[in-house]
Amino acid sequence: MSGLRCIFCMNEMKDSSQVCPVCGKGIWEYEWEERWLEPYTFLRDRYLIGAVTREQENGTVYLGFDQIMEQKILVRAYGMEGWKHGKEKAARLLFGKFDIPGIAGIQDYFVLGDNGYIITPWKNGISVREYLQKRHRIPEREITRMMEPFLEGIGRLHALGLVHGGISPEGMLITPEHELWLLTDGRDYAPQQEENAYLAPEQQEEKESGIRKTGQERLIGPWTDIYAVCALWYQMLTGREVPPASRRKKKDRCKKPSVYAAADERTEQALMQGLALDVQRRYFCVENLMESMGLKTERVQELSGITRHIWGNSWLEATRRPAVYQKKEGRRYLLRRIAAATAVLACISGIVAGAGWIYVRTHPDEVIAWQADRARERFRNNGKKSVLTRESQEYDQVMAFIKEYGDRSEDSSGDQADSYTFTEEDLRHCPEFYGSEGYFYLDEKTVMKALDTYMDLGGQLDVSDESWSGEASVTKEDQEIIMYLTKSYTYRARKSGEEVQIRYDPSDGQMQGITFQGTGSRCARFLREILPLLIQETRLTEEEIQEIIRLDFSIAGTRYIQLAGGYDIMFTIPWEEEQRAERTEKTEDPEDRILKISVTGKSMGLRDLETEETYAGNYERGSKEYQEFLSFIEERALSREETVRADAPALQDRQQTIYTLDPEDVQEWGQPSNYLQFVTDADELYKALESGNMELTFAEQEEEDTVTVDRYGGIATSFIRRDRYRTAEGTVISINKDSINDRVMGVVIYQDGGNEGSLSGAALEVTAALLGEAPEELPELSEFLAEAEADPESSVNNNFMTVGSAALMITDGEQADFQIIIVPALTFEADYYWP
Repeated sequence: MSGLRCIFCMNEMKDSSQVCPVCGKGIWEYEWEERWLEPYTFLRDRYLIGAVTREQENGTVYLGFDQIMEQKILVRAYGMEGWKHGKEKAARLLFGKFDIPGIAGIQDYFVLGDNGYIITPWKNGISVREYLQKRHRIPEREITRMMEPFLEGIGRLHALGLVHGGISPEGMLITPEHELWLLTDGRDYAPQQEENAYLAPEQQEEKESGIRKTGQERLIGPWTDIYAVCALWYQMLTGREVPPASRRKKKDRCKKPSVYAAADERTEQALMQGLALDVQRRYFCVENLMESMGLKTERVQELSGITRHIWGNSWLEATRRPAVYQKKEGRRYLLRRIAAATAVLACISGIVAGAGWIYVRTHPDEVIAWQADRARERFRNNGKKSVLTRESQEYDQVMAFIKEYGDRSEDSSGDQADSYTFTEEDLRHCPEFYGSEGYFYLDEKTVMKALDTYMDLGGQLDVSDESWSGEASVTKEDQEIIMYLTKSYTYRARKSGEEVQIRYDPSDGQMQGITFQGTGSRCARFLREILPLLIQETRLTEEEIQEIIRLDFSIAGTRYIQLAGGYDIMFTIPWEEEQRAERTEKTEDPEDRILKISVTGKSMGLRDLETEETYAGNYERGSKEYQEFLSFIEERALSREETVRADAPALQDRQQTIYTLDPEDVQEWGQPSNYLQFVTDADELYKALESGNMELTFAEQEEEDTVTVDRYGGIATSFIRRDRYRTAEGTVISINKDSINDRVMGVVIYQDGGNEGSLSGAALEVTAALLGEAPEELPELSEFLAEAEADPESSVNNNFMTVGSAALMITDGEQADFQIIIVPALTFEADYYWP
């Protein structure tokens, strides 16, 4: 442990009466307040507290020293109200993230007494304010060199769902290496004066109202930090502060930077747009600002999809507000005011429409992101049913349409169902549509707009092929109707030769699949820009994208990924390209090699599982909930196991991390697992079995809680509590249920100890109870089970049957050589999880 330290600079001293040889101060010079922690207090027997460096209304910042790491630190203390309303979440999201450029990561956070504490590394340097007082202004080239990595760091904050909100010269450090560092918590360093040059107008409004809005009501987002960044950049370049927004709204006297200093035209235009008082005139995210300035954006491109998803709705809500600022230009201003007053009543609807038209034209990417969110919400709330049952009032109308217009296929009809096909022209006579193939939330028109915006394919595509498929299936036993409708267009780009195939449901335009064929670099762009719109539950990082386009297809001709959300992506080299490569015997750069990517939407069954309940692991990759859950399991895990399977056909299975959790931690998180479940809970099943004259005696209970995180960020959670019962005949029935919501995940039926009870009888009773039917209503299942039990040796690992929403498998296991497992039928379609 180090000796005595100066509370002002944390350098070592010989005794407390001495003046510090480094900063020249003595402890008696410290004007200590009773509400502060006393100097030389230890937190958690590790962090030594020094002098207060800054006090704000929401917290106090101390200089400190980490006795274990032997380094200077900053200690931020917050009251519990501020801690619970944002500080703890921000700490959790930034904990351990020391690779964000220009951002001092959080190395520890905790609660002691009535305060929450955040520990961050101390950085050597002087504030931008002090730096400018010495130099007045900084050359543009030097500013750009410092700002470029810093902007990436701000972009990463926004992609975590955080807004700094307090960028200012006081809270920015310039290190001896001329690096720009932002102290983590902006609200600690936001200047307190009423007229603040770095507060965006929306912040000023919030501050004046005294109300901090949340969610989509808030006007604050990445664009708010962009205002502050541009105000700081402006001052570093010109040596002058931007007039406070409160004054600018009355009369804007903010002049172009070139009035005071030499400035590149692109930089000047970007700064003035970033300083726009109206949100809709400002940049949405860091990438937009950097692109306008001509800076490299590769390192922030991967963040844009995440940022659009998190902040898209808030941005659109903010931009819908009436403009707060119009530039005044001498006499013409008065004339315009007179003209506007005369025409306002007649034109108000046109003004609103015109503003919307301008916004759509100037911000196409934000509009598409907003449309994607709206489409997702619409399909979740109003999506068409998968199956039309006999009890539905529309059944007779749809059945009449099928019989009148459908062509019954003798070849495809069997004992289970009758199949009908019909033409696209017939479709307009159909009264209702039920069911669909795999699907996305977006419609075909929005996807084409996205290709135009993000892939620059607008006006270059020609239709090279189109196809139609219309089919209806009518089950014979239940008389249920399922429809399968697909319209497909294949487009070819005139100049590049790239191909795009769009597959969608022609009844409502809902996307079912998309295929893109182009060079590796273009396919990377497709994965980077289009995939996050199609599959909002997940996204690929830039590193993962580059890894995929560089796959060795000579080992396996087709590679695929099963992404969280129930989507599949297939990667292949087109056959003609393989033939050409063989003829030329030339190894191409993956960036230039032609690659085909096919993305398929989730199945109807998985779609039906979407409910209002949130399941552990079903978080959008990169969202706040996603980051918080990963932090939670990493902190609480009892064990962590890395598995690597280099030969796994599914790319996401090649590397997995399996965490084992304590049952108490699972209960604390409080959300059920995303392991496939029946709608029946364990108590209902138990009561149904007892009412069927099955005597059950409780034997034992065990719990196994694991979380698996795959190579591409998919999270599979399994919180299984196994309740084992014995029947009077000695048969063991293990009811595996979710430990949070008690819904049945599966049932295992077997015998141990040489008992001779009937497994088939017990399995029939359990399956009937899960389906809500009587055992005598399942004659085919009864026959299947009886045959399996009569010849167990040939049945094991070679027999299964699906009945309604249940699937039965005959297998062996640790408990017995012959056992019957009953799981949800979707297990065969979507693995065990539906993240």
